[in-house]
Formats: sequence, structure tokens, C-alpha cells
Amino acid sequence: MSIKDSSILINTMNLHYNSSMNSMELCNEIIQRLKENNETIALAESCTGGLCTHKLSQVPNASHVLLGGIICYSPQIKQNILSVQKSTIENYTTVSRECAKEMAVGIQNLFQSIIAVSITGVAGPGKDDHDHPPGLTYISVVKRTKQQTFQKKFSGNRVELQELFSIALLETLLQCIKTL
Repeated sequence: MSIKDSSILINTMNLHYNSSMNSMELCNEIIQRLKENNETIALAESCTGGLCTHKLSQVPNASHVLLGGIICYSPQIKQNILSVQKSTIENYTTVSRECAKEMAVGIQNLFQSIIAVSITGVAGPGKDDHDHPPGLTYISVVKRTKQQTFQKKFSGNRVELQELFSIALLETLLQCIKTL
């Protein structure tokens, strides 16, 4: 299957992220829309450590559409399980638009889901080995053969960043479910 990356959007956000919905409301709407559309989803999470999959799994009957997820902190897992190319990691690092795109396609292929989402970034407290600042994250969503990838920036401590990252992923996912 060939994936067409229709657009790349870059958003910058601050710590005081004003979501119009809380994470549980987002999860409920995501699961409801997936059920209505008879679509399935799988997630590949790095910097959120499974937080997004956990939140989605709290919705009753999420198992009808949520196939599963993988926490993929290490480059080896990204390569061996999600088929991220070694050259992508060497040339762009694991915290990059390119890696997020390959992670999303990899999890979609692994789980055979209609929709797949990935997130990679730096939760801190300090910079990563490649000098990426804490708060930088990339989210990629694939729906069938269309893909969108987003860069987002936040500030806060590690726990705050993981929560902000998870809300950003859920909002991005919901928007892509509606538009892709």
C-alpha cells in the first residue's frame, strides 16, 4: 500500500494549552466516530509511554475499534517492530517528522488498522542526545492511504509535557478522523 502524505502542518503551542474538550470527552468522541465509521485504530507511542492508548481504552466498548498499541522508546523497537528505516533514524533522529511518519505506517501495517497514529518527542527534563529541546513532539496520523504529520511545541515538566502531548495527539487524531 502506498501512503500519500497530503500535507505537513506545523503548530506551536504553549504550556497553557486550552483544549475545548477534556481528554475523556475527546476519547469518547474518537471512539464514537470510529464505531460510526466502522474504522479501527492502532497507536505507536514513544514520548507518551502509552498514555494515549490508556486513555482511549477507558471508553466503554473501545475494544470494538481500538486494536492496540505499542510503546516504542528505543530506536531498536522502532526499527524491528515498526519497520522504521535505520537510515531515517541516522539521518533525521527518532525525534523527527520522518520517524513519526514511518512509525504511523509501521503500526498501521502491523495491526492492519484503518487509522494509525504515532507520537515521538522529548518529554524532558533536559534535551535529548541530539539537542532536541523538551516539549518538541511530532504526531503522524494515517487513514487508509492518506497521512498528515504535525510538529508541536510545548513547555512544562515531564509529567505536564506527557499530558499535553497526549491531549495534542487526541485532538489531532479527532481532527484527522473528521478530515482525512
